[in-house]
Amino acid sequence: MDEGAKIRVMFVTPCFGYGGLERVMLDIVANLDRSRFTPSFCTLLAPDAEMFRKLERLDIPCTVLDKGEGVSWSLVFRLARLLRRKRIDLVNSHDIGATLYAAPAARLAGIDTVVHTDHSQILTKKRLLPVYRWIMQHLVTSSVTVSLDLEEYIASEMRVDRSRIETIPNGIDVTRFSVASDNSTLRKELGIEEGSMVIGTVGRLTEQKGMVFLIDAFGEISRRFPGAVLVIVGDGELRTDLEDRSVSKGLGDRIIFTGVRDDIPRLLGLFDVFVLPSLWEGQPITIMEAMASGRSIVATDVGGNSEILRSGEFGLLVPAKDPGALAGAVGRLLDDTTLAVKIGEKARAHAVAELNSTSMTRRYEDVFISCLSV
Repeated sequence: MDEGAKIRVMFVTPCFGYGGLERVMLDIVANLDRSRFTPSFCTLLAPDAEMFRKLERLDIPCTVLDKGEGVSWSLVFRLARLLRRKRIDLVNSHDIGATLYAAPAARLAGIDTVVHTDHSQILTKKRLLPVYRWIMQHLVTSSVTVSLDLEEYIASEMRVDRSRIETIPNGIDVTRFSVASDNSTLRKELGIEEGSMVIGTVGRLTEQKGMVFLIDAFGEISRRFPGAVLVIVGDGELRTDLEDRSVSKGLGDRIIFTGVRDDIPRLLGLFDVFVLPSLWEGQPITIMEAMASGRSIVATDVGGNSEILRSGEFGLLVPAKDPGALAGAVGRLLDDTTLAVKIGEKARAHAVAELNSTSMTRRYEDVFISCLSV
């Protein structure tokens, strides 16, 4: 790299759908200092059309390398050719599914600097664990984790020296979120009566997010609070099963499935209580968005949830897979509005001060510069 030239960074992701990982990456490239860095993007599977358009609006070139099903070692060579053609200086791959290909491709392309960002400790292909470990130990310059829980995982499971791990909590664009205002129009759109208590959640409808336990908990909540409704924002492979479960429990008219929405700040403003019933997490963006909106929060005590909620200071924590505990915590906040407001106000103040995407990006830039200086 020529002295004084901009640093060309390629961000690599397994896919580019509408999830927390992808939104973090979008915020990083949007806030990157363009006087020092020239970003480009590569996704190994076809991206969501709207997310692709967001990259276009940011003037970020994006290359799609269709990996296909299963493991594709030929992808390493295709990615290496792309990196050479774009004369990339540094690769930042997000999650092990991308690093599996990006790290060896970078070395083949003559690139010495690979930064791996880990958002989740779940391995989809556990048989490849020895390969993951070798890549993380020998081909990755530095690992960024989004929570201390993941830092411990990378150090113990991947056996990476802690001196090569940096924890950078996720950040969000807090300016997009504000304390609830008039939401009568949204209530009419969703068919929610004025005065009804609204419990809400945002997330992919997959096993990880634990929505089945929230639906079971809502059965108990609805008995205590007959006017309450549950709004589930998102889509995924379990949607039909979850809708069927709602109907079978006699809750079909009280649980609203909105599908994917692009007005999350507006929806969060509607919720009296935000719930995240995940079975595992890295550091979920949706909790930070709920905090920035001043919502009272109930979340399962998994992954980085306890870190971001400061062990219950900014929201109530409950065990995973426990509908009774979920129902009890939600009921406590619905019963005690003074407590709910206090928690929401503290959460918002913390999010605005500490969880903004600009600060997150500056820390990534520091990691990039440090790795290139080694």
